[in-house]
Amino acid sequence: MKMGSLRAWGCGCAVLVLGVALAGWAEPAERVPAAGVSLMVRRPVAEELVEKLARIPVEQAEPRTCAVEFPAQQARFIRLDIRTTGGNTEPCLDELEVYGPGGPDNLALGARGAVASASSVLAGYAIHAVAHLNDGLYGNDHSWISATSGTAWAQIELPQAGAVSRVVLSRDREGRFRDRLVTGADVRVSLDGTVWQTAATLDLAADAPFPRRHNPMSVYDLMPYFPAARLSEKSWQGIVRYAFLCEREAWSRIPADDYLSPLVTDRPAYPGGEPYWGRVVRLAPLERVLVQFAEMIERLEAQGLDLAAEQEQLARFRASAASDPGAADDEALYLAARAAKRQLFFRDPALAPLERILFAKRHPFLESHNYSEHLDGTLEPGGGLFVLHIPRDTQGRLEPGRAEIEQLFDGSAGIVRDPVSDYDARTVFFAYRPEVPEVEGWHSYWHLYALTLGDGRWQRLTEGPFHDFDPAVLPDGGLAFNTTRCAVRFLCWRPQAYVLHRMERDGSGLQRLSFANLSEWRPSVMSDGHILWTRSEYLDKGADFGHTLWTIRPDGTHPALVFGNNTPNCYSQAQEVPGTGELVCTLMSHGDHHGPIALIDRSRGPFDTGAITNITPDTRPSYQMNRSHTETFRDPYPVSRDHFLVSHNPDRHHNWALYVIDRYGNRELLYVDPEISSKRPSPLCPRVRPPMLASSVEPALAKENLGVFSVQDVYHGLGPEVARGRVKYLRVAEEVPARLEHLVCGQYRDDHPPFEDFYASPIHRVRGPAQTYLTRTANAPLLPLATNVNWQQHVAEKGAGLYEVTEAAGWPSYVAKMSHGVVPVAQDGSASFVAPASRQLYFQLLDGEFNEIQRMRSVIQLQPGEQRSCIGCHEDRQAAPPGAGLREALIRQPVRLEPPPWGAVPFAYEDLVQPVWDRHCTACHSGTEGSPTPDLRGALDPERVPASYRALIEGGWVHYFDYTYGMRHFKAEALSFGTLRSRLFGVLGDAAHQDISLSENEMRAVKAWIDFNCPLWPDYIQREQRPVQRDRVARSD
Repeated sequence: MKMGSLRAWGCGCAVLVLGVALAGWAEPAERVPAAGVSLMVRRPVAEELVEKLARIPVEQAEPRTCAVEFPAQQARFIRLDIRTTGGNTEPCLDELEVYGPGGPDNLALGARGAVASASSVLAGYAIHAVAHLNDGLYGNDHSWISATSGTAWAQIELPQAGAVSRVVLSRDREGRFRDRLVTGADVRVSLDGTVWQTAATLDLAADAPFPRRHNPMSVYDLMPYFPAARLSEKSWQGIVRYAFLCEREAWSRIPADDYLSPLVTDRPAYPGGEPYWGRVVRLAPLERVLVQFAEMIERLEAQGLDLAAEQEQLARFRASAASDPGAADDEALYLAARAAKRQLFFRDPALAPLERILFAKRHPFLESHNYSEHLDGTLEPGGGLFVLHIPRDTQGRLEPGRAEIEQLFDGSAGIVRDPVSDYDARTVFFAYRPEVPEVEGWHSYWHLYALTLGDGRWQRLTEGPFHDFDPAVLPDGGLAFNTTRCAVRFLCWRPQAYVLHRMERDGSGLQRLSFANLSEWRPSVMSDGHILWTRSEYLDKGADFGHTLWTIRPDGTHPALVFGNNTPNCYSQAQEVPGTGELVCTLMSHGDHHGPIALIDRSRGPFDTGAITNITPDTRPSYQMNRSHTETFRDPYPVSRDHFLVSHNPDRHHNWALYVIDRYGNRELLYVDPEISSKRPSPLCPRVRPPMLASSVEPALAKENLGVFSVQDVYHGLGPEVARGRVKYLRVAEEVPARLEHLVCGQYRDDHPPFEDFYASPIHRVRGPAQTYLTRTANAPLLPLATNVNWQQHVAEKGAGLYEVTEAAGWPSYVAKMSHGVVPVAQDGSASFVAPASRQLYFQLLDGEFNEIQRMRSVIQLQPGEQRSCIGCHEDRQAAPPGAGLREALIRQPVRLEPPPWGAVPFAYEDLVQPVWDRHCTACHSGTEGSPTPDLRGALDPERVPASYRALIEGGWVHYFDYTYGMRHFKAEALSFGTLRSRLFGVLGDAAHQDISLSENEMRAVKAWIDFNCPLWPDYIQREQRPVQRDRVARSD
């Protein structure tokens, strides 16, 4: 098998790509074939459906309650001692009920005087409280979640002792959530709360009807089967009818508590058109079907279709509805009208590409975070690579009921994901993870495969201890894909990160396109040849909201934001919509990749939430760590300017089907496998190859791993608060990556618990008071948002278009930082300089005393030899330059960075800031008991934190941006943060400190530390492995 540079990963390639060698490992014998031939088999979908429906047990629905019965005992205290949970995660209960022998009354109700208590409660979520254990209210929004994983207890104290014989517990009786299930527990009883007896034992795992967690790391229980018992008949017609009823039910619950809901903010069907969605969602089910039917007839007649028969149908339906007062509730009439609309929908000529649909079958991953499927996804094997063949009738109507399914690649012994076809539709690329590891003793990994459709031959393209997936075919024939070959940890949690790379289609020519430190997703190629993909950014801001859309050239140059910074949503699986200026994407959360399908109008700019239209408004956007595993969408792919292939989960089971939807709210089922989900659909037909973008890099710079930045005017976009001439320097800073530990076996460390102990600052041990800063982000006061934060308490208007943002918990940077140096800014605001390539960089503007004026809280990078320019500070990177003559710095040769006095190395507080306090401050600030002044000694406490660092952070002496999870991001106004907002410098200049004179280099070190957002350590060594000084100071909490 030809592998090129990827084949050589076990030799010298690792040194070049990863900076580490795979020493001590010899290439093993392959345990999984690297090539083969698929036996392609086609069969009718209707036949497959009947066969599989017959195999499904009568009822696979998870019971929503669990009753534990035991002989009657006298007790006042009833405790559920939880031993195990699904995926060893924090247990959740929406109610804990207690009953006496034969009695129907719940004795545990708080309304009856009973008191609930628990071992702990997950902080920061009002919907999860101890009091919810016995409030009589059901559902996730009225539940308790423990703060600890696996083991916990929940308890009911009755008003007085009495006979008890049954305990009933439930996680979510509304049926929306099936995670955090209690799978093992003891029911214990006591008369006095001191002496306990075990009344019963619960072991749900032993009674599971099928294997729940193939991956023990998974935090969710897989429910793969279709609810066959709910079908009127076990046939294709029964499935379609069920889909109609699911749609009706979902549209009856359009949420009104989200700013994107048409019930809150109306949107047009087309950019610039008349309001549409607010009218449609307010219609009753039958009337909505008839209105959509009529408007569809009008659109298709405008294309020249003869729809006289459909006009007559519509008239009959309207007459029936008008003559019957109860027609609105007539299910038979609704289903008949809905079926007629479906028949018309499939006559649209724009749906011609749906005759062959490429897709993958696999079980949902149900990962805990949107970047952790390789760590804690369910990883249940099964499925494969398939093509759906849909025929047409004599009128040209597509007939999914007569479709045939063809298997291209049998993935039942593993997991297939992310199929894409070449532009000529002759080759399919996909990722496959075999259940049997390719190397004995290793984990299994996703690798890229190619399959030719003519002869069924397939070949593995990549190998090694890395996950390779998300392929996209480039105009030059190469492949862009995401991979863990960057060998870095995802900065805010436990797993390996994966970022954008490219290679040739034979596996040679590996190149890292993105130098991000956080995971990225779903590259697609736009009509102009750029790659569109989702990347993550937490640069001096909290997690949960930093997943936005970017473009990059296929050679890795000129990455640029497309949409999403400083907006409340996250965006994934984006594709360009043909014939429009729109993108279609999934509005995901930090928890998963599911959600409503949205259209984004790019003409409104990259920050305007008015550009977003939710075209599946029955699915509420999820925010932060909320998830949308059921009754939701994913994988949009444009079929035309109006139609989109999607994967849709129409009910509360984990079974995804293929649908086609449009921008008017119509949706139709195309295919479902009752035993396994269908994902990532795309038309399997030739398509236009985008142009190849020429690559231009400067060879001499490339040899030095350098590039050039040119800034025309740093004042452009800076705001009126900063007078021209005040900015003297531009500092080039780096977000330091967390390199993975290379294991003796040849793999890389894939998990990092407890993850906070791998941070560059121990935010779980040291944090300060809430900080404030100013913003002019227009959507800052945007409401309503169904998040876990009351934003009205965090955003206050200070003037016309000016808001003060109050942050949350005062977390300093848990990311290590470094300065590569500064360059002078010319009087006209221009700068041109040489900077390191292959790094995750950002810029800071400084005054003549090295105080930070503005910070770039978004990342930038250079490929070796790349030369980039931008307009100004915090402007759209695609904006046109201001009308000005030649800029002063741009007519000279780019200058080299001047390194900081301490060198261009990761910033270490204990090496660079603590010596300043030792020389000038500790004589007075020595931690004397009862002293009101901060202890500025460098002695470490038992948690390995210097006394001075703790004092400055916890005392609020320095100003920094909050890294707390769940806080929205806004562009901060210049001069409203950092050094210039820090109390420390006011004290250093007061009368009591007139004899203290810091040198310029000392002052620069202190200011740089603050403006790097106050990291403690220069690396990510596990905290317990850091040194402990003998003269530690005792903690007093």
